[in-house]
Amino acid sequence: MCAEMSARYGRAPSPFSLEEMAVARSVFLVAKRDGELVGCGALRPLDAQRAELKRMYVCPHARRLGVGQRIIAALEEWAREFGYEALLLETGVLQPEAQRLYESCGYERIPAFGGYVGNATSVCYGKWLQETCD
Repeated sequence: MCAEMSARYGRAPSPFSLEEMAVARSVFLVAKRDGELVGCGALRPLDAQRAELKRMYVCPHARRLGVGQRIIAALEEWAREFGYEALLLETGVLQPEAQRLYESCGYERIPAFGGYVGNATSVCYGKWLQETCD
């Protein structure tokens, strides 16, 4: 993931710490296909009602096989169990495949939030959790 984002944007993605996942109402998932790690995604709280999808990634050779949709659906299920009402996420302007994935799962473009405000390469999405990604 870091290598791909560095190649696309000319810089490494923002740092990610396991401490971000060591808080209540958060989770980090990995996806395997035939025993091989092919994707990941995380959920971290923003406030009592909203969480952020983080570190969504599917290896290029496993894309368009439903892996991303399954990760998102699992994260949405966790979010519901944790009591969140909405999910927000940020992706980049140079990631049209990620934008298509989120839109196919019912996410809609929203104004930038948090640390993404003012970042010209950020594209933000949100979704109310009564909807599902099949």
